[in-house]
Amino acid sequence: MREIARAAGVDSALVHHYFGTKEGLFRAALSLPVSPGEIVAVAFAEGRQQAGTRLLGQLLRAFEEEESRAQFASLLRSAVTGERPLTLFQEFIGHVIGELAPRMVGRRRQERAALLMSTIAGMFLYRYLIPAEPLASMTPQQVQRRLAPVIQGYIDDATPVAKPPAKGETL
Repeated sequence: MREIARAAGVDSALVHHYFGTKEGLFRAALSLPVSPGEIVAVAFAEGRQQAGTRLLGQLLRAFEEEESRAQFASLLRSAVTGERPLTLFQEFIGHVIGELAPRMVGRRRQERAALLMSTIAGMFLYRYLIPAEPLASMTPQQVQRRLAPVIQGYIDDATPVAKPPAKGETL
């Protein structure tokens, strides 16, 4: 945040005053209608059990709102086409992964948090941006029922681990 304040030619206290946290600054810079940190905190507020269902439910509710969906779609498009938006988006995703990973159990939490985020991003892409069938026509409840166990598997370190090919075996 100090670097951003320096680049803007203002005192870092001013940036803290207006945006509070780094997440608040990211949210404002990316014009996000929801706070991912708050969504993660709410999803885990009742413990880790069923956090995947709660996390996905909150995100689906946010994405179902036209304004939220349009803002997030715009963010994704700009991240793909511009260097600065891409950097901001990468930092933001890194921040969300940083919020998720400590709440997870087991080994390789950062890696699993990144895979969890890629799963949600893929769902968003195919449901709202493209939109691809049959995912686009499913109700939010259907998506949540099908995808929440996958998300929970990442949280609980219960996702199947691929075994490396045996010697002489090809993929």
